[in-house]
Amino acid sequence: MYFKDGPFIAIFVYSAENNKDYKTAELAIEVTPSSRPPSSLEQLKSLSDDDYVLEVNGWLVKVIRDAYISEREFIEKYGKNRVP
Repeated sequence: MYFKDGPFIAIFVYSAENNKDYKTAELAIEVTPSSRPPSSLEQLKSLSDDDYVLEVNGWLVKVIRDAYISEREFIEKYGKNRVP
């Protein structure tokens, strides 16, 4: 897990290969605050056209399925915009 003041709060990393680097791990979840957070799941759904949205333990979550990948190490290992 990585922590930072901004622009994100934390990145959670998972790897079946025990890879702890968020740049090349199979899964990285970034926690980012919003300047105007939605107040309900319905409001988040209305603001998120193609994204998958849900509520987890009271937290509103948006999953961007085809998120842009800019880390060179990830692209070299898996390819651009590709889920491992």
